[in-house]
Parts: sequence; structure tokens; C-alpha cells
Amino acid sequence: MSSNNVFKLAKVGTAYKATETQNWRRTEEAAKNAAAGLKDAVEKDTKALPANTAEIVMRESQHTSDADSRSHYTAEAWDDKGNFLATVHVPVKK
Repeated sequence: MSSNNVFKLAKVGTAYKATETQNWRRTEEAAKNAAAGLKDAVEKDTKALPANTAEIVMRESQHTSDADSRSHYTAEAWDDKGNFLATVHVPVKK
């Protein structure tokens, strides 16, 4: 798991968006604005998520990184019992 732990969440539709981590804070409005892109990316590439994912928490907005040069969202997958499954990179398809 990344060292950027999520502290606060905002529910946006059926997903959750981080509004505070150990490294940054964002308003609920900013989280809602970022949510549309993640929803679209997940719908286009569901294989990025573990099979039993019930909730997705967006930890980082669309970006690239040294570890993954694709444009992607960093999110956490959780099961229906609230158990952490994995940190995933959800690629942005053009």
C-alpha cells in the first residue's frame, strides 16, 4: 500500500473520493469534479479492478508517474465488507 494514506472520503455517486490524505487535502467540490473522469475510466477498463471490488476510492486524480507512464488514476479497491483489496492504476483511454 502506498505511503499516501487516505484520511477522509466524500461519497460521489457510487464511488468514494479521497478528500484528505497524509500528503494533501481537497474540497468535496474538487473531489466531485475529479470523479467523472474516474467513473469513465473504470467503465472502459474494469479489468483494472479485483473481481470482488464493491467500492473504489480515488486517491489521486489523472496523472502519470515514474512507475506507470500511462495517464491513469490511482485508486483503492475495497470489498463489500470494507476490506482493502488493492491499490490500482486505472488507465485513461482516449
